[in-house]
Amino acid sequence: MILRLIALPGLHPFFTLGQDDVPSPCSPRHIPPDVTTERHHRARPRSADRRRSAFTWLKIVETVTTGYPREVRPSAPSTRFPTRPEHRPCRTPAPEPCAIAIDATAIGAIGVRHHAPMTSPIPPVVPAGRMSRDAQPVFPAAGGRQLRPWRAADAEALAEATRDPEIQQWNRPGQLTPDAARARIASWRERWASEQSALWALAGPGERPAVGLIGVADFDLAGGSAELLYWLLPAARGTGAMADAVLRVSRWALDDLGLHRLRLTHSVANPASCRVAAKAGFTLEGTMRSALLHADGWHDEHLHARIRGDAWPAPATG
Repeated sequence: MILRLIALPGLHPFFTLGQDDVPSPCSPRHIPPDVTTERHHRARPRSADRRRSAFTWLKIVETVTTGYPREVRPSAPSTRFPTRPEHRPCRTPAPEPCAIAIDATAIGAIGVRHHAPMTSPIPPVVPAGRMSRDAQPVFPAAGGRQLRPWRAADAEALAEATRDPEIQQWNRPGQLTPDAARARIASWRERWASEQSALWALAGPGERPAVGLIGVADFDLAGGSAELLYWLLPAARGTGAMADAVLRVSRWALDDLGLHRLRLTHSVANPASCRVAAKAGFTLEGTMRSALLHADGWHDEHLHARIRGDAWPAPATG
């Protein structure tokens, strides 16, 4: 077996040559033949010892068929690497940087792929725009009440709710002045248009003020889920009005809007809310430990949920 060494311009074999011995078009030591300066003409030629150092003895051990090692040595310095005057820094402009031109038609041949923007193979459960394309609906509620969008005239009722101790304890709305309440109501209309939440006022017929709130928030329309929230003023508590309201809004969210899952959470220290969830057919799935921070510390929370296709209980009356 014969081992041959082939040195190509611009490529370094596994042994090391002097940097001046293998010129490359991309090397800063390369001086084009047509670029000469006075300093180049005065450059001292390399001595014979330096010329001989271009190719030193290369000891390459090779195993031949006889099993004996032998030394291979080049017969003479290669004429493919002519000696040049030693390059020294000068004011001559440096050659232009090397560039590689790639034919666009060859991109596919070398395996370079252009990827289109990734899209999910799973279609959204509720397409964007389905909720906001229609006006917020109005539903009848138990006791001759109705579920309707909040109005600017409900600002006083909303401000009153933020002063109620139980609503502050369980819903944490923060204190609102009537002006701040009107601004909050205006933002709720915008959130319907942007499909971020849907909030209804539970109120008597006509122009009667709101006595409660129920809504769907934390929408994930693409994933098909959202969360219910609600509160009641003292005048409407204990009448079954909220259980009926939860049932009607849940039907809208699951059957009309098309969500797949609707969840309801509350503190384990709030049994009234747990009764509302059970009457509206929300299954208790478990307890979330230390899930929400209230004014008196962290509370465990019950997690209830309804899935599209679950049987609907009969609406509450009275």
